[in-house]
Amino acid sequence: MDAFRWQPLTLPDAGQKLFSVDLYDSNNVFVVGNIDAGHAETIGGKALILKTEDGSSWAAVVSPSSQALRALTVADATTVFAVGDGQTIIRSREGGLTWERIRGS
Repeated sequence: MDAFRWQPLTLPDAGQKLFSVDLYDSNNVFVVGNIDAGHAETIGGKALILKTEDGSSWAAVVSPSSQALRALTVADATTVFAVGDGQTIIRSREGGLTWERIRGS
């Protein structure tokens, strides 16, 4: 079964530290973390959200928070939550395409 077979995936290099991964299904995977100071200005802050829909390519998604993100959970096909430094809580209601700040900076 594919669900039990691990395969390496190549992530974009943005000087990132990755802290959490979760998925809705094998084709919709999210990773959160933070970006080191040398790369933060290229994405707009320290928060890093990566999303893939097929496992072969990843896209950085804009976060409404400048804080590093430490964990996330995928609730269903459209709802994803992430938490981070500074009591940050953010949510996506569109499968990770856009995010809104619930708490923190």
